Amino acid sequence: MMIVRTLPLIALFALAACEPPPRAPVAGPEARKRVDAETLAYADCVVKGAEAAPLGESPGLVVAQVVRDCAPRREALATAIEKFHALGNPSFTPERTAMVAEASIQQLEPQIRSDAIAAYVSRALPSQKAE
Repeated sequence: MMIVRTLPLIALFALAACEPPPRAPVAGPEARKRVDAETLAYADCVVKGAEAAPLGESPGLVVAQVVRDCAPRREALATAIEKFHALGNPSFTPERTAMVAEASIQQLEPQIRSDAIAAYVSRALPSQKAE
């Protein structure tokens, strides 16, 4: 009788000792990493473009041109945001998802432009002191 009772316990302990199967990759965190990477790439494109722009022009005009030059990076960011958003909201139309992506980028752009203007102006300041 004792053996009959211990058999289920032995089986239970054997199962507990097994490692769980590996989890399949989840799309959400990977999509989020992609959005983060594209955000950094877009911001880097704008700031480095402002740093490399020739001095002597209005900072606002320089940054506006740099933002236009970085349009492919902005499109890549929009695509990444759309894919990420579609995972959590599969019932949204593609148009609505595109609007969400555009609104998200518009929330980021003032800070990116501000950083680019700061990079341009701070580079211009030492040359003005020398004059």
